[in-house]
Amino acid sequence: MRAESRKRGCRATVGKEKMSLRRQDPKVARTLPPHFATKDQRADTAGTPWHGRDLTPSHFPGDVGERHEGVAKALDACDAGEDPTREKLVEALAGTRVLIPIQAIATETATTASGLHADNASDMAMLKLQLRDGHMALPVFTSAAALSAWSPEARPVPMVLEQAAQSAVAEGCTCLALDLGRDGAPLVLRRSALWAIAQGRRWCAPYKDSTVLDEVEALVAAIDGVDGAEVLAGQEREVELKLGLTPGLEQAELDALMARVRTYLAHSQVIAERVSSLKITVVPARR
Repeated sequence: MRAESRKRGCRATVGKEKMSLRRQDPKVARTLPPHFATKDQRADTAGTPWHGRDLTPSHFPGDVGERHEGVAKALDACDAGEDPTREKLVEALAGTRVLIPIQAIATETATTASGLHADNASDMAMLKLQLRDGHMALPVFTSAAALSAWSPEARPVPMVLEQAAQSAVAEGCTCLALDLGRDGAPLVLRRSALWAIAQGRRWCAPYKDSTVLDEVEALVAAIDGVDGAEVLAGQEREVELKLGLTPGLEQAELDALMARVRTYLAHSQVIAERVSSLKITVVPARR
């Protein structure tokens, strides 16, 4: 597990009543919390003076960290084998609050005269995981209890799923790992789902995606020697692309043809965004 540092500012919440009162009268005095009562009124935090600071309300008022009811039902359906493609789960997660774990990471250390190691400074870091296949995943949790069970020392940061997906893409992640440590099969939303969520569009399994099917039709039309194609749900990969080739090709001709196919797919923005992994099989085209 690797963690990369991202500085996080502290955010506090205030009631709507206080906010509206302050808007009505800008001269209403700001009072410090009780534990600051004995401190210098000019004290600041993180180098920013208290004077003139505005506290923004929570984006999730009343949220107590419980799992959304629709998400809970979708997770149960996945565990029961009723949603093998995870389409219904992604649909249920859309627009819901998720929790991202962050932890304090030492950025400056020192050794005392007695040989003890101490942290002089630290940043809050968003956690990223490296999966066994080498892909980087951003862990996301649907409830505070699930996050705490996985890592009691991690601090939960709430955000909507789409924002979490955008953060994952910005951090170089290619998938989301959902509710790590939960009972049932591990749930990893791969790149095709991640990009759809980040872009705010509806996701469906790539082998049923009309945009992917259109791109494959364009490949068939663009490359001589490919007479047909079929897009299937993959076993080893997310998608199996079965190509029907012109019969009677010599090995050198076949190698050159497959090189053109791979080049076409490698330069396709549609395939890059909507297909996480792909396996190509070839068969003689039917006449």
